[in-house]
Amino acid sequence: MKWIILAAEAVFIGIGLYCSFRNRQVFHKRFFLKAAVESVGTEAASRIPVFRALPQELRMRIRILHPDQSEKESCTEYIRQKAAQIYSILLVANTILLVMSFGITEPHNIGYSLERPAYGRRDRVETLTAKGATEETEVRITVPMQDPTAEQAEEVLRIAEEKLREEIERIAPVRDDFYLPVQIGGVEVSYLRNSENGRSHVSEDGFIRVEEDTEAIRLSAILLYKTFSRVCTLSIPIKEADRPTFAQVVQGAVESAELTPSALELPATVTVDESEETVVWQTPEKQKDINRYVLLAWILPFAILPLGRIELKQKEKERLREITLRFPFLIEKLTVYLGAGLSLTEAWNRIPMGTRMSPSLDKDPLTEEVEVTRIQIRNGMPLQEALQEFGGRIPNADIRKLAGMLSRNLRRGDDYLLDRLTELNQNAWESYRKEVRIRSEETETKMLLPMILLLLVVLLLVMAPAMLTFRG
Repeated sequence: MKWIILAAEAVFIGIGLYCSFRNRQVFHKRFFLKAAVESVGTEAASRIPVFRALPQELRMRIRILHPDQSEKESCTEYIRQKAAQIYSILLVANTILLVMSFGITEPHNIGYSLERPAYGRRDRVETLTAKGATEETEVRITVPMQDPTAEQAEEVLRIAEEKLREEIERIAPVRDDFYLPVQIGGVEVSYLRNSENGRSHVSEDGFIRVEEDTEAIRLSAILLYKTFSRVCTLSIPIKEADRPTFAQVVQGAVESAELTPSALELPATVTVDESEETVVWQTPEKQKDINRYVLLAWILPFAILPLGRIELKQKEKERLREITLRFPFLIEKLTVYLGAGLSLTEAWNRIPMGTRMSPSLDKDPLTEEVEVTRIQIRNGMPLQEALQEFGGRIPNADIRKLAGMLSRNLRRGDDYLLDRLTELNQNAWESYRKEVRIRSEETETKMLLPMILLLLVVLLLVMAPAMLTFRG
């Protein structure tokens, strides 16, 4: 898996380098990663036929949002942005997967011997995989440290004896029953109690009972460390065990494995179902659980393609709302210019004049549409045809009504054009007030959550002194 992700990452980087060097001007002027992403988007928009064949509905939406550009330019820019977004997400996702894949280790054979840690270090815990002919199991093995030398063992026992004597001196003299330690560091302690009838074992938890008819309690302490042990015989009947599985057989063989002075000898064969199988010991494959994220990392970037339609619909909706807000001002300007005696063409050319004289002002969508119609008229398109196309580009009933009214006036004349414009202006202002009211309600709804959060903060500030008083 690691090498596949590494190869995919190399391919992505190679694509970015190739596209960057093809666009040297972009490469020299901007940061490399940004230049690579933008260059890949440019190459995809110009060379990949799948991206160039956009549905007609999507082309219309893109065209509506960019009326000042041609359809080819606006669609190419949209495709370039989406291709660059897909490339950047894939590059980042594969980089993250590549970093996560470095935690993967390949299994390898370790033979049949595990080296024991040196004396003084902790026991080492190993997790190994035991493979049989048809099965395998994972076994957790504790490798004890090496046995101490005679001098080291003697020093440990001497220190344990000193601590035991210090403990007895601390509790003496005693009146009630008491306990003595059965473990001092790594040394196990067992006790034999001396009595008139002989010697008796003390309970395993070191409980000592004080008897009134004795003057002193006599104990023999046996310190057990490594090679010293106490042997006792027990007879415990057990239920006949079920046929052991491969994992149980291997675990039992490990527990009875031979312990040499320098290593723990693992079994080379085990008997399963009356047949002997050879065991191959390996370290288990360790990897972070990234398999479930690989498919997601490749699917996620392409999720922005349907999201692009949602984005376009949202922008189109916002654009229509802006047009609704600006429409009353357009009617007022047109009414004033026509009332002053200007022709319809001169009045139309004067509407976007303020925006052209002040380029620093942002153009609203309606002014941009008016500007497009003015340019069409200047380039020779008949005024009536330009107005009809103006009404067809904007999916708004009032604007289509205005375009139809002006077209009829050009075709057959209308003595009551100003009155009709005044009536249309009143309706436009009604729509304006309705849109403003809707926006104010939306703003109030958006402010509801911050107000609730502020209320909770105020309540906490008010309640904090009372809560601190109760705690005191």
